[in-house]
Parts: sequence; structure tokens; C-alpha cells
Amino acid sequence: MRTEKLQFGVVLPTGFRAELNQHRPPTENYSTIVNVATEAERLGFDSCWAYDHFYTFPVVTRAQVFDAWMVLTALSQRTSKLRLGQLVTCASYRNPALLAKMAATLDVVSGGRLDFGIGAGWYQDEFTAYGYDYPGAVSRIRKLREVVTIIKSLWTQERTSFSGKYYQIRDALSEPKPIQKPYPPILIGGLGEHTLRVVADLADRCNVDLFGLKKTEEKFELLRKICEKRGRPYDSIQKTAHRWVAIAETQAEALQMVQENYRQYAASKHAPPNFTYQDYLGSRIVGTPDQCIDQLSKYLDIGVSYFMHYFFDGTNPEHMRLYCKTVMPALRELAEKK
Repeated sequence: MRTEKLQFGVVLPTGFRAELNQHRPPTENYSTIVNVATEAERLGFDSCWAYDHFYTFPVVTRAQVFDAWMVLTALSQRTSKLRLGQLVTCASYRNPALLAKMAATLDVVSGGRLDFGIGAGWYQDEFTAYGYDYPGAVSRIRKLREVVTIIKSLWTQERTSFSGKYYQIRDALSEPKPIQKPYPPILIGGLGEHTLRVVADLADRCNVDLFGLKKTEEKFELLRKICEKRGRPYDSIQKTAHRWVAIAETQAEALQMVQENYRQYAASKHAPPNFTYQDYLGSRIVGTPDQCIDQLSKYLDIGVSYFMHYFFDGTNPEHMRLYCKTVMPALRELAEKK
């Protein structure tokens, strides 16, 4: 029997996927984001999440992309129950002491609803355009480790000093502290071996992005081995999965929803070599409610207890409503039996 309650979050349409109407004023697009968040709360989702990006993906365009931290802070005043998280904030985009302050402030103004998501960062176009250095993956992950270490200390200690390879702070104060004690849940995204070591040492949650089921299971097993070596109980880390969902009454309708995104991604520099349509579908949830239930239930089998969903055509709440009416209760019933 599971000890963790199965949870569900909605990834907000803040523009990263170019889902907003770019011919509308930004104030109207912001209203769309608010409407999605408030409807998600009404429907019973546990949380809403924002991508921490400056540009659209997989192709850089002039489309409107809203800042994750500012949007979530604003939504903290428009919602009362939804938890608020980043999927995930980039460790390199903000000084860690500043980020600790921002996060603690959001936790306070939201009444203790922050879920702190962070990762090493990967979108090189953004790094370059905004003047950030883009070192190799190992260096970015080492920076991530320093950032999370500093933030946890600033959230829990009266003063913090830290001297690392990338960051130094001296006798730093950070007040107010977060409301949540000892600190808000820390979710680290990314499943490379170096990242999983940081997860095992510092995180409360491990987030799976766009890996298929088999690859996800392999990464969880690697995390288990790393935890055993470090003396960390594997089950003390919650397994979460970020999954895009195209749900419709018919499979044909659902498949139609993903066609354009597949074409854009497959033609972009971000697609792996020999990337196929089946590869694309294998890391996304696409189909009728029954098909979505079947696909997602397999993630329950490997230990996932928290789903964060980006809905294709995410500005249309009908897809969230269909999911909540059909998929969510079925998965919760299945989870209770495991």
C-alpha cells in the first residue's frame, strides 16, 4: 500500500511552448494564465507550475514568454490552495542568495505554498542571449549543488558563509525565512548520473522530464543504487513525473493535437539523432481517457506519486476538465490499491 498520496499539478501556459495568442495584448495573455490557474484550483489539482524560460522552444521566436517567478507570485494572490512551483528554475540564472530571498518571500506571501523546483539548466540559446556562461554539463551540475547548498543554509541558519568554486557569500542574513519548516520541498529536475547524486544528497523530490517509461525506470534504479551508497533511504525521495498530455474523446483528436509540436521538435536542433514519431509519443501521454489511464498507470508501477502535466492546447480548460473527470479519479483508485 502506498504511503504517499497521489498528487497532480498543471503546468501553466506561460508562453514557453508558444501556446499564447501572440496577437493579443500581454495583459490579455496574462489573464489567460490566471484563468487556467484558478480553474485548476477549482477542479482539484494540487499545484500549478511554471517553466523558468525566457524564449520559446523548440524554436526561438518573438512570442511572449512570461517570467516564472513573477507570475507565480502574482498567482499566490489569486489562489488560496494551489501550491506554486517552478519546473524547474535554472540554477545559473540568479545569484543563489538572491534566489533564496525570492523563494522565501514567495513562500511567505502565499501562506506556505511554495514547491521549490530547480535544475542545472540546458537551453543554451537563453544562456548565450542573456549573457550567462554556458559551461559543460558537469560544471553546471556542480554549480547546481553549490546553489542548493547555499539556499538550504540561508533558509535554516541565522547567518551563512560559503566559499565554493562558483559562489562565495560571507556572513549573509536572509530574512524572512520560509513559512514551511524546515524549508519548502526541494525538487531537482534531471536524470543524469551527476544530477542524481545531487538529488540523493540534497533533494526531497526527483523529477522526470521527457523520458519514456523504460528509460525512467532505469534512472530510478540508478538513483536507488546511488542512495544505497550514500546511506539515503531511496523511498525518502518522492518520484515525480512531468508529462505532456493530449487527451480527447477520440484517439484521432488527441493525435491531431500533437502533430505540429512533433514536426517542430523533430526538425529542430534539439531532437536526438534518428528521432521518430514513436519516440515522441513514447515520452508523452496521448489518447482517450482510457488510453491515458493505461499509459500513466505504468508510471505508478515504478513509484511515481506526483504528476505535473502540460496540456496541449493548454489555454483551453476543457482538456483539464476531461482529465479531472476521468483520469484523475481512476489513477487515485489504482494508487490506493498499490
